[in-house]
Amino acid sequence: MLSILESQLRAVLEDLSNEQTLEFTAEDKKKAVEQFAAALDKQTTPREKEPRIRMSNVGRLPCQLQQEIQLGSPRERMPYNHWIRMMIGDCVEILVRLALDKTEVNVTSDGDDVKLDVSDTTIKGTSDIDIDGAVYDIKSCSQYAFRNKWSGGFQALYKADDFGYVGQLYGYADAQDKKAGGWIVVDKSSGEIKIVEVDATKEQEAFIRQHREQVVDLVSNNRPFQRCFEEEEETFFRKKTGGKVLNRSCSWCSFKQSCWPEAQYLPSRHSKAQSKPYKWYIEYPDDPNTER
Repeated sequence: MLSILESQLRAVLEDLSNEQTLEFTAEDKKKAVEQFAAALDKQTTPREKEPRIRMSNVGRLPCQLQQEIQLGSPRERMPYNHWIRMMIGDCVEILVRLALDKTEVNVTSDGDDVKLDVSDTTIKGTSDIDIDGAVYDIKSCSQYAFRNKWSGGFQALYKADDFGYVGQLYGYADAQDKKAGGWIVVDKSSGEIKIVEVDATKEQEAFIRQHREQVVDLVSNNRPFQRCFEEEEETFFRKKTGGKVLNRSCSWCSFKQSCWPEAQYLPSRHSKAQSKPYKWYIEYPDDPNTER
């Protein structure tokens, strides 16, 4: 069942898709242009030389933040199409904001600069949007993420939140003493939307805040570095191949080769597919076609 927010947003987008008359005022257009200019500035400005804990990263895995902030490990170089993907994502989010203004949704704030004190550390950031006093984040994503991550709702995201979206949203909400509302998610390739509402238990909310305290303590007090994951046994049709691969969370991490300098991105040796999938191997398995 669609939420009221998703129903209203879809209705506006359907009208636009079918050339129904919707008036965008000069103020609407000016606001969108200013948001685009801000996105362009953000995506063409080098990262700060001394990285710090921010709202956008406070929900991430502790080992990632230790690598980035505490150890100063180098990030992997991004592929040449990364900048285009980031700008497309920003543009999609601007269009969603524009469409939201044409719904009957009660937008109570359109972006707030916030800060939250955790122990002796002040974490800063800028939230996306408030609806009925609750904090929402607008996220654009790939078709894979839309189908395999966001489609499972909050509970699925909570269990596998490699990019720290839950901690980020709660940081924005707690900094303003507001409710964490959820995410407005858009598939960049298809234009489909999905509203993912927060339905966290009290225990889960306590853990989210505990994780934030832990991350700040680890980084600000230079605690000894610890990897969050170990390598895993590779299996093929539920049978061990003899190979060892990175955990899924490690394979997404921009600092994996600082943790795992021996890791190699190689084709699956046991796959029978014509175009073999690649994996990050710690130990490459023996050739299955070789007699022993």
